[in-house]
Amino acid sequence: MKYRILFFCSVLIIAGCGKDKTKIHEPVQVKKTDYKIIVDSMPMPAGGMAEIQKNVIYPEKARDNGISGKVYVQAYVNEKGDIDRIDVMKSSDTMLNKAAINAVKKTKFFPGKVGGENVKTQVVIPIVFKLQDSEKIDITSSDSINKSLAKFNPEYFVVAEVMPKIKGGINELMKKIVYPAAAKEKGIEGKVHILTLIDEQGNVVSATPMKEENPLLINAAIDAIKKTEFIPGRQKDKTVKVQIVIPVMFKLK
Repeated sequence: MKYRILFFCSVLIIAGCGKDKTKIHEPVQVKKTDYKIIVDSMPMPAGGMAEIQKNVIYPEKARDNGISGKVYVQAYVNEKGDIDRIDVMKSSDTMLNKAAINAVKKTKFFPGKVGGENVKTQVVIPIVFKLQDSEKIDITSSDSINKSLAKFNPEYFVVAEVMPKIKGGINELMKKIVYPAAAKEKGIEGKVHILTLIDEQGNVVSATPMKEENPLLINAAIDAIKKTEFIPGRQKDKTVKVQIVIPVMFKLK
């Protein structure tokens, strides 16, 4: 049986955790392949992370029920910095989804750039909802976010001025993927999301699944990622440790 493998990389920006991907807000139909995944400069909220924080309203029902947690949304940002579409990737509780979506929708972004030109880009924006004694939302600082997201080392940036890139591009990772024979025989397809920690030299320090997915596909994705070389991320002209999410789609043809 012939098969093909598609690759997508997303970047973590704010904080998060949870369930299956769901569509939201009757989005305009966009051609997702038009939105780049790896760019020279990722989209960033105008006004910084505090701008999203300011736009978040903790749902009353969630607060009354003591519900806190994390929501990952995938935003499709166009060349003007506007949001064309948002999807919920994972969520601790559906009560939090709308608040996370609305906060991102209200936020203006500086668009992603390639070669100095604005481009359509997709980013993953994880948002933490945490109840305080005052029962107000607390979206953690970028430092606490790093601690919650970097499973093994809090020193890894969630977002850097220049994000890590695959040496040789996506095709280099593609060449290292081996579709598991057992998965092919059983007709197993799907996407797995791998949280990858990359050090200052561009080495993969760890690669771990972000949620429970098919173990056959997870292992194949992790093996390929660990064999891949990266150009390290940079912050203020210095190479730094950065974490990225690499969703890898396996599709039989």
